[in-house]
Amino acid sequence: MKAPPVRANAAIGIFSASSPVSAAAPARYARGVRYLESSLAI
Repeated sequence: MKAPPVRANAAIGIFSASSPVSAAAPARYARGVRYLESSLAI
């Protein structure tokens, strides 16, 4: 079973049960955001 593609202008959420990575590793966080934006074309 495969999920349908994400629609344009859809909101997505990212959940991390560990510590907030945006404060601990800002460069890694920014790289992750860029990856999600490019792979989801948002």
